[in-house]
Amino acid sequence: MKKSTIETLPEAELVVMQAVWGLEEPVGTGKIIDKVEEKKDWSRSTIQVFLGRLEDRGFLRCERSGRLKMYYAKIREEEYRARETKSFLENMYENSCKKLIASLVQTKMMTKEDLQDIMQIIEDGDDVE
Repeated sequence: MKKSTIETLPEAELVVMQAVWGLEEPVGTGKIIDKVEEKKDWSRSTIQVFLGRLEDRGFLRCERSGRLKMYYAKIREEEYRARETKSFLENMYENSCKKLIASLVQTKMMTKEDLQDIMQIIEDGDDVE
């Protein structure tokens, strides 16, 4: 079985990557820092370290524009989310959506309204944002 080449990001790097995904590309360091600071109280240098790591891991591409660094996501958010969801389902629920849903219902993390919404999605074949 072939493993995905996309690796799981540590939580801190995921926060930075989500900031990049939430902004229009190309995105400068300053805008990324502003976006991250909405969630975390990290220094500019800490965020720059995470950007470098993301570039090294192949999640970001960086280009210089004069003195500015401009970043581009090399992996789409949807692609990463799909890979993480698949991995979670395989590792935690033996690749069974039924077991996942049962767990969410049993722990009262899913409401009847959530279940109704899921049924509607299945019936309509709609995507969810």
